[in-house]
Amino acid sequence: DTSQFIAILYEDLAGPRGVFSRDSGAEFTNPFSMHEDDPGPAIAVSSRFDPMNENFLVAWVQIEGTEFHALAGGFRGQKTAVGGDKVPGGRIQVLMVEFPIDQAGWQYQVLVSSALGLTPLPAGDPRSIGLLQDFLFLASVNYPRLRGVLDAEAEATTPFFTVPRALPVGTTIFFGSISFQDNPAGSGLVFGSVTDGQPVTF
Repeated sequence: DTSQFIAILYEDLAGPRGVFSRDSGAEFTNPFSMHEDDPGPAIAVSSRFDPMNENFLVAWVQIEGTEFHALAGGFRGQKTAVGGDKVPGGRIQVLMVEFPIDQAGWQYQVLVSSALGLTPLPAGDPRSIGLLQDFLFLASVNYPRLRGVLDAEAEATTPFFTVPRALPVGTTIFFGSISFQDNPAGSGLVFGSVTDGQPVTF
């Protein structure tokens, strides 16, 4: 139910800021930045919600000294994060956070790829996963530690697993995740929320 999503974007002396709710405003996230470098004040912040992709699209004017720059970005509320010892041979786990609360109890699948891309979802879903469908992607689909069930808060953490020691130091891998459930109206699957690809350098 995309009516649960609420974002408040505002102007700030260090760039555009925002807060996000996945439960119709009952709780909001901590403030976050829309611009990693925070080069200066932001004005004329404007946003729109894309319900199909559950994306907030944001545009603003960034002031850097005497210059004005028109910038755009966006974000999804649900996120994939990686914790642990992020080096070849290290032990890591993947976290799924801030999924829509009505997806508590849904299954999740973590997806891994060497690059961003536009892999289409199956079962006639018009959306795409923002990861390249390569050998890592196909291997992650079949790795049982990357699949499970979202908890009562619509969040989850995978068990720890080991990064291959043969992975060259400095390699960047992209992690994403998606929620799904059996189709209550018949056969097949219904896909829920998709996260953006999160780069992790080992």
